[in-house]
Amino acid sequence: QIFFATDGRVYRQSYILSVIGEALSKRTLNITIPESLASLVFYLGDKYAKLSGKQVLLNRDKGKEIMAESWLADAAKAAEILHWNPEDKLPQYIKETAECYRELGWL
Repeated sequence: QIFFATDGRVYRQSYILSVIGEALSKRTLNITIPESLASLVFYLGDKYAKLSGKQVLLNRDKGKEIMAESWLADAAKAAEILHWNPEDKLPQYIKETAECYRELGWL
């Protein structure tokens, strides 16, 4: 069977980015830009990749992910069958991941 593993909470991108920034000891800055400008940046990313032959982080596929209204997963099935009831430890796990990346020299 297929189960969604989630703590059942809804996290805004701005919250996740602030937790990542805290784990990396970096200040974060929330900037909201118009969707039309973001779409242009993603489009230009695709064009640059095509002309240069290089991969880019900001392209139209990534834009679809970033601008999706929401990504929701329902863990009710996992809770019912597997008795899945995890604690809300996202900040702790992000901090542990950052520490591991530092130890491995990835940061």
